[in-house]
Amino acid sequence: MKVMIRRTDKGLSAYAPKKDLEEQIVELEKESMWGGWVKLKNGWVLALPDMPAETKLPITVEAKRLGESRRREALSSGAAGTPRHRSEDPF
Repeated sequence: MKVMIRRTDKGLSAYAPKKDLEEQIVELEKESMWGGWVKLKNGWVLALPDMPAETKLPITVEAKRLGESRRREALSSGAAGTPRHRSEDPF
């Protein structure tokens, strides 16, 4: 799905126009955000494409919404040994 990632006063947000949904990004798999998953305030987990860390915002990307089983796997604390970041940390 097409998702616009932008920076707001409250941090990062994701907007999915076809769903008419804008939610704050509350957790990141990777500090640079790109090539990992992000968790939205409503509980959705989106896999984002791999892009350079210095990519300017706002930007529209093709993101994949992870299903329930993949979401649990991605969010399990020790599954992949990857650190999880709050969206305010790197920005």
